[in-house]
Amino acid sequence: SVISKISGSSGSFDISYLLYSLKKSSGLLKVFVYDNKGELVESKEKNVSYKKKKIIKDNIVIDIKNPILWSSDSPNLYTIKIELYENDSLVDNFEIRKGFRELKYDKLIEINDKKTNLLATPYELSYPNISAYTNYNVIYRDIFKLKKAGINTIKLSSFTKDLLEVCQD
Repeated sequence: SVISKISGSSGSFDISYLLYSLKKSSGLLKVFVYDNKGELVESKEKNVSYKKKKIIKDNIVIDIKNPILWSSDSPNLYTIKIELYENDSLVDNFEIRKGFRELKYDKLIEINDKKTNLLATPYELSYPNISAYTNYNVIYRDIFKLKKAGINTIKLSSFTKDLLEVCQD
């Protein structure tokens, strides 16, 4: 999991991960953070070791100076790439997109200290002519139309990874 934190003019991504191996081994964990233009913002490496058939839970924190904050009007997202190497060979990798946002509630919602009015509508992921599960393009089209109409909040009974990605864009 990745948790974004904001403190003054700096931010950080706290990345929690699990390691499991059928053998005792060690490796190198590399984390790269790219801005929404694909430019490398920060990177960090950490030596890791794991025991035979034991789950190891750990985390790595990567600091970001002057992070560009996410908002519904300007959905700035960072791409975090995590790679695990053993003996200089890539054995696993993962990629996630995450933004810096801090929510506060006191009669009005504040996102990164900006008061935000919520205009909501229910949204159902069901298309009789397509399938119960829809693809990224169909979801993108729907959310684009809702956002164009001024909707910035949707109520869901179920969701998919595609829907979450489209909504934070």
